[in-house]
Amino acid sequence: QVVITRNKEDVIDERHGRCHIGTNLVTAYSPRISKAKGESFEDYKARITEQWEKQWKLAYETKVEDCEPWDPINDKNAPEFPAPSPQFQAVRAVLSPIILFSIWKAFSSLGRLVF
Repeated sequence: QVVITRNKEDVIDERHGRCHIGTNLVTAYSPRISKAKGESFEDYKARITEQWEKQWKLAYETKVEDCEPWDPINDKNAPEFPAPSPQFQAVRAVLSPIILFSIWKAFSSLGRLVF
């Protein structure tokens, strides 16, 4: 997928050390681009390049006034991401306490070495 966003430099101006609140960003995005079975790399790259140019033109030629605002919280068309698998959740449940305990032990032994 190709995603082009315009006006990001107006949000945070690193050169001059400024932040601007209320900046409107214009984002253009293509459909997902997957390599077709048997498709050559050159053809796949050409499809990506075509989408890149199309989205760039759309993002930079669209007037901010012509865009409709996007509310990501209430967007009915926002993609839904699947919940983690039960196997992943089980591994996370087992490893998280072990990792946290290891970090706690490492830092508590560091305190004895320093002081």
